[in-house]
Amino acid sequence: RPLGGGQDLLTTMKSYITQPPRVVNLKTIRGLDRIEDDGAGGLRLGAVATITALEHNTIAKERFPGLAEAAHSALDLLATLLTFVSLRIAARPADANHPFGHGKFENFSAFLQTGLLVITSLAIAALATSRWLAGVQVQLHIDFWAFAVMLTSIVVDWSRSGVLRRTAAAYKSDALAADALNFTSDMASSLAVLVGLGLVGIGQHWDIPPLRHADAAAACAVALALLWLALLLVRLTVGALLDEAPPELSRELAADLEDLEGL
Repeated sequence: RPLGGGQDLLTTMKSYITQPPRVVNLKTIRGLDRIEDDGAGGLRLGAVATITALEHNTIAKERFPGLAEAAHSALDLLATLLTFVSLRIAARPADANHPFGHGKFENFSAFLQTGLLVITSLAIAALATSRWLAGVQVQLHIDFWAFAVMLTSIVVDWSRSGVLRRTAAAYKSDALAADALNFTSDMASSLAVLVGLGLVGIGQHWDIPPLRHADAAAACAVALALLWLALLLVRLTVGALLDEAPPELSRELAADLEDLEGL
């Protein structure tokens, strides 16, 4: 009989509780990641459709904006919980198992958050590129409240990302810097949507075909910018996890030693 499961199934197999003759990775089956119209005004989700794909899916955004926003908020919540938990653990004093303290938990959290941003950026770029190449065009319907909510969201994201960046700089916190980058990505995505839809509206009004794909182009540009920023932060967090010395440390030590007599 078929047995479903992910990590739970692997655990039972390693413990020889279950020994299925065949194991099938659902991610290798084409079509199981689909998000499509079911023909009755609803949405059909494949078994391996991801939250990131749902967040940026065109049909979900148009017909079920609350569902797409919920998926987006779930990623934000996960990133913020990672920051909160890592800072709580990093603040613990040294113990027998961690004689040098728990500071690495903060760097590890930043690494995980930037990994989420990399995955999100690649998903945005892939979806936007596929729509662009397929010639999918957005039929824009101007809604004042939609733009008002989006502008409010941009202001809120700008405010809290600024507070997080200043706090991260003051306390030299990689986890807070990663959380600030997460909210900066939200702001950049919203700005890209505004710019892209504005250009699409101009293209529809003045019948300029190239501008009708401006939303996909804007999404690709934002995805590349976020990917670059995320990779820079990954480089810093990996260096901290591997105990890499800051490049300016040797110069500072040499300058301090030069002031000592007899050396």
